[in-house]
Amino acid sequence: MKWNSKKDKSFYTSLFTLLTVTIVATIIILSTILYLNFEGIVAKQTYEHTLRNLEQTSQDASVMAVTASSFAKQIYNDVQVTRLLNNIAADPVDLFNLISQLNAYRATSPFIDSIYIYNAKLKTFYISSDLSTALGESTEEEVVDREVVDMVHHLDRYQPLMPIPRQMRIDNKANPMEKKRDMYTFLLFDTLTNKPRQNTVIVNVSETQLHKKIDGMLTQSESNTFIIDGSGHLMSNSWKYPILSDISNKPFVNTIIRQPSSSGYVREKVDGVDSFISFTQPDSLGWRYIRIMPYHEVMERIESMRWKTITIAASILLLGLLISYLLSRRLFHKVDRKLAQLSELEKERRDSLHMLRQEYMRNVLLGWEKCLPERSGEQFARYNIPLRTDRPVAMALLKIDHYHDFTERYNNEDRKLYKFAIMNIAQEVLSGDTDVFAVDIGEDRIAVILGGAALHADDAAQRLMGDVKKLQFSVKDWLKMSVSVVCSGPAEKLESLHSLYNQVLSASYHRLFYGHECIIDAEKVESYKSKKYVYPQAREKQLIDELMLGRMEEVKRQFRAIMEETADYSFVSFQLAFSQLSLAVNNTISTISQYSFPSEELELQPIHTVVNDQVETLEEIVKRFYELFDTLAAKLEEKRKSKHDDLVQGITQIVDSRYRDPDLSLDKIAEELGLSATYLGRIYKQHTMKTILGYISEVRMSQARELLLLTDDSVGDIAEQIGFANGPYFFKAFKKANGITPAEYRKHVRQQQDSSEA
Repeated sequence: MKWNSKKDKSFYTSLFTLLTVTIVATIIILSTILYLNFEGIVAKQTYEHTLRNLEQTSQDASVMAVTASSFAKQIYNDVQVTRLLNNIAADPVDLFNLISQLNAYRATSPFIDSIYIYNAKLKTFYISSDLSTALGESTEEEVVDREVVDMVHHLDRYQPLMPIPRQMRIDNKANPMEKKRDMYTFLLFDTLTNKPRQNTVIVNVSETQLHKKIDGMLTQSESNTFIIDGSGHLMSNSWKYPILSDISNKPFVNTIIRQPSSSGYVREKVDGVDSFISFTQPDSLGWRYIRIMPYHEVMERIESMRWKTITIAASILLLGLLISYLLSRRLFHKVDRKLAQLSELEKERRDSLHMLRQEYMRNVLLGWEKCLPERSGEQFARYNIPLRTDRPVAMALLKIDHYHDFTERYNNEDRKLYKFAIMNIAQEVLSGDTDVFAVDIGEDRIAVILGGAALHADDAAQRLMGDVKKLQFSVKDWLKMSVSVVCSGPAEKLESLHSLYNQVLSASYHRLFYGHECIIDAEKVESYKSKKYVYPQAREKQLIDELMLGRMEEVKRQFRAIMEETADYSFVSFQLAFSQLSLAVNNTISTISQYSFPSEELELQPIHTVVNDQVETLEEIVKRFYELFDTLAAKLEEKRKSKHDDLVQGITQIVDSRYRDPDLSLDKIAEELGLSATYLGRIYKQHTMKTILGYISEVRMSQARELLLLTDDSVGDIAEQIGFANGPYFFKAFKKANGITPAEYRKHVRQQQDSSEA
């Protein structure tokens, strides 16, 4: 088969994979169902069989309890035995006969291990046991079984004729290795007498007798059966733990305890062995009977069936793969063509529906389409808009922050995708108890319409605020951009959508004061319109005066104060204040330019370009005006420095050209330049680090040295030529500047020249 394109090949692969996976899945599911069904049947049968055995064990335990209870009652009501209970003194012969009668009672049942008669007044035990003393009489101090002494002292802890599992301490002379026996003890005493110690009949039943019945049911099996109470304590010996051990920490025991009133079975690992665990519901004693069997014993009967199932399934799988290959080749062309047509139609329908409902709701919000309840209901149903005409509505306007950077970074198609993502996030986050629909208004605005009775709840505003914060966080987390949100209050009628939009749009301009990623209450901002704003003329005059004086820090402070004062008024008040202040600043800068820079153009950014559509917050406006003020300050400082440089250069030129004039001095130069001598001297020294008189002397000395070397004129003539009217004064000045007299200088330098020429 030839492929027309990679898409065809991909689709064929998908079709072949689908058929293959379907066949494989069908086989696996059917095989699994069959296997699990067989496994479930075997498990259920095993459980039912085991449950019958456990119930039989429970009946044996009940028989044991009934037998023990009957014995205890029979002994308690025996006229002869009551002599031991009721403090009637008995001679040794009578005591022997009474003990013999107890022995006869004990011998009638294989369950009974021993019988105690406790005389509370005499604090004496009369004991019938295979380990009894000659007469079977022991005081409390002599009794080896210390636990029974504690029991008769605290009868209020026990219920009459209920089995008490315990390990009874014994003194077996015939078998010294036997220190304890596992027993179920039954107490019979007068429940109507509220005394801690009473006459008591005590019957001890051997746990071994009950376990023999349990073990007799498990011949040739690895199973183990034991009994627990409701708290997970062993009421019989188990395969590993002795009676009364706490095994509630075992996972399988926890599973059973969590089902306090029902029987059942579970499959869990017990000491690393996969096991099948059956358990009964609590019996009349509150005991539960548990049997643990290795799971492989249960599943032995279906092992052969498992392998047969796997073999048949594998054969069907191979055949199915061949069939799926042939079918996929045959169906490929027809299915591919139909799917391509359906995909195209679905895309066109989806895009068309989205565009139509966006266009309709945009027209409603902008007031270009009337929102009448009857017509709107039809349009909402037609465009699948999740709003109802009979419910209150509210609106949240989302404005994308840093929108200019957003448009610079992404092209038009990418911007649409980002806005679509923001709309989806908004609808997801805000759709708790309300209907939500988002509309792309254009540029940086997205309107989110909320509808539902929940808008009138007492905590509606608080919940909306929390949801809006989640919305902002989600947009920032997922899209790495921020949005500011303006929230309106609820309106009763759907016709209010246009007015709600105008309200949130007007309030959105206050993002200028709140900053990016803010949440604005439209109703609060609406209340600002009732406040009258008065432009601060005095503060403006102060700003202009400071600007003329070049004190830019104070100018900045006043500018910020004027702008921030408009935050609690309508946005029109800000526009008025900004326009008037901008005009005043612009006129002042023009005046400064005219007087400080008359011969050149002051290159500053025009005021109307400082604030444009790229500016979104007051901080950005303030920052740009600060930059304008700083630039102006730098220009003024530069101009001031340039003026001083020209002045110093002019002084230097005067001295260089007129040093021969004996009258040349600081006062004469200052008079010529129209400046004070003090100011002129200070400026010159600041820029050259020397005085004007010093520079005049320096020029004259330089000319004197040159004339002494190049001419043979006398020292007096040279002094006149360089501006010294007094020869002796020149003589002293030259020697002070050069360290030698003029004649010595001429002689010394010419000798050096002659030496070098020779």
